[in-house]
Amino acid sequence: MGMILSDAVLLDILSYSSSEAVAVYDNDDLRVRFVNKKMLSYWGVEDSVVGTTLGGEEISVAVNWLVQKAKEVWRTGLPFIGIMPVEVYLDEKVETCYFDIELRPFLDTAGNTYALLHCGTISASVKREGRGNGEIEKRVLEDLFDTTTDVARLTQANIETIKSLFANYQDEVQLKEMAKSILSRIIVREEQLDMALKAANFGTWTLYFDSNRLHWDDITQSLLGFEGVESLDVSVAMEAVVPDDRKSIADIIENAKRPGNGGEYEILFRVNKLKANPMRWINSKGKVFFDQDGIPLWLTGVSRDVTDSMLQQEQIVSYHHIIAQKEKELRMVIDTAAIGTFRISKNMDEIWLNEHAQKQFGFELGSSLGFKQFLSCFSDKYRKPLHEAFFQLVSNNVPVDMLCEIENVETKAGIWVRLVAIQYFDAEQTYIQGILIDLTQAKEEMQRKLDFISIASHELKTPLTTILTFLQLLSKRYHQFEESKKIEMLSQALDQGGRMKNLIEGFLNVSKLQNGQLELDKSVFNFCDLMEKIKAMYEVIQPNNKLYFNTSSCFLVNADMHKVEGVILNFINNAIKYTPVESSVYVTTFIEGTQCGVTVMDQGLGIPIKDQPYIFDKFYRVNQKGGERVQGFGIGLYISAEIVKQHGGKIGLNSNYGEGAEFWFSLPVHGVIDKISYDVGDVN
Repeated sequence: MGMILSDAVLLDILSYSSSEAVAVYDNDDLRVRFVNKKMLSYWGVEDSVVGTTLGGEEISVAVNWLVQKAKEVWRTGLPFIGIMPVEVYLDEKVETCYFDIELRPFLDTAGNTYALLHCGTISASVKREGRGNGEIEKRVLEDLFDTTTDVARLTQANIETIKSLFANYQDEVQLKEMAKSILSRIIVREEQLDMALKAANFGTWTLYFDSNRLHWDDITQSLLGFEGVESLDVSVAMEAVVPDDRKSIADIIENAKRPGNGGEYEILFRVNKLKANPMRWINSKGKVFFDQDGIPLWLTGVSRDVTDSMLQQEQIVSYHHIIAQKEKELRMVIDTAAIGTFRISKNMDEIWLNEHAQKQFGFELGSSLGFKQFLSCFSDKYRKPLHEAFFQLVSNNVPVDMLCEIENVETKAGIWVRLVAIQYFDAEQTYIQGILIDLTQAKEEMQRKLDFISIASHELKTPLTTILTFLQLLSKRYHQFEESKKIEMLSQALDQGGRMKNLIEGFLNVSKLQNGQLELDKSVFNFCDLMEKIKAMYEVIQPNNKLYFNTSSCFLVNADMHKVEGVILNFINNAIKYTPVESSVYVTTFIEGTQCGVTVMDQGLGIPIKDQPYIFDKFYRVNQKGGERVQGFGIGLYISAEIVKQHGGKIGLNSNYGEGAEFWFSLPVHGVIDKISYDVGDVN
């Protein structure tokens, strides 16, 4: 039968005003008589398909079940309303989406179908790979509960309830049609649930409280490891659950059975699959149904395997823990190494410094800082290169790595730092992140080593040149020199050789100290006897300074006499070297409690306060007035300090700059000697 005008007008209105996708078929082959723009977009075709059939070559996205269902509705005259998966075009790609679909037949007076209206609206867009499980789960539960309610109405209602339900229908035909409609709806719901659950890999189950038996589908059986078992006592089913989770399940079920709690049930638990496979995580949601008196009848719901999600979550937690641990370790390294860190906003208008960086620059803690102020703290020669480097970092993402000098704004002291900076991207914006490594001591240490090499080369060159000169003269003019001259030249060559030997021994002592190989040859000796020996030696040398020895305190020590002698000689020689000619040097022994030792006091310039903490460091040498350096290696006091420490003694100095210096060391007393006059006075 052809389409009448009133229907055409109605369809025309639908094509412009309906938000749904609409199509109308006019024969049992599902020939398209009308289709609106939304349905055309889902099919991915133009309006030229009017006159072709659904499921044909022109409209290929429709799946077989939709064609079959539409033909069934045409044949039976019974409408279909439900949620079904349909292949449609979305963003120029074929996707499987869940649609709220209505297939409504139009019947003539004889009860025959002459047209079929097809309407559809996307319910939940879900791809075949299973994304969007949360939305499917929600819809599945709603439909499951609706279906269960319908079943309950038929299976539990008594005759009177059924009569009251059908009271408005006056004859048997109407009653049959009503029952047929209800049963049809239940069947449709079952089909919807079955397809949706399989697509989303959900398992369904029902726990009947009167029998305490669990009824489930194939998917739920597989999840718990009971394939082929359609129902089971709940206590047996619980054996598949990890023991630690069983009480939680029981408690949540009991809580859901209380009418006042809404009957909601949800839990995450672990199963061991009857120990046949590795442990799995299961998520279950459900609802308890009650009778009119509030008695719980059954609990029905859905379950799905969420093991992959849980493992990913555990991995994320593990990563977060590792990151937190690494950040903690990094902070410890930064704090231990006193590394300064800074962060600069990309537009250079704000800078943040950590505590170490603030101390390096000399700023008060918490003080705000701009980029120009930050840059002004660097020495003049480094400002322009730094500015250019930061520009390249922001513009071209070129990392910065420079050695430069900071002037502390508080102390005005120069600090050498290695500045490293990169661009750092977080979730919101871009920063410049950098560190400042203090290399001041390392640079000074390197300078001292360079100075040491320079001085060592000079010091070794002088005696070596003298020795070679004497040897060359003797080899060429041996017979021209008198015997006394030959002896004098050989004596001077031997002296220079001895000087070189002493220099080399100093180097070896430093090496032995660094490797822990400096050995002590201890013996008990009279300290005043050693002082008398030293005094006699200087009487022969006849230095240009006046030496005064006061050894009124006499004692025994258990020590390496040769090495202790070296410490005293180093003190005296330094006093002579660093004081004016004809000035006095005083050498005095002392006893204080369990310690005894020697002080050597001179009348030179003394040691500046800034140098005193480093005076016993290896290779450290003090700048004299005017910037000159007295020849030396900067290892004598270092070796002396290590020798004293290995004897369990102490070493130090007292000095006010411009008033001379007093060096001292002490050793443990082995015994005190009765006072004998050892005051040897002026060696000159």
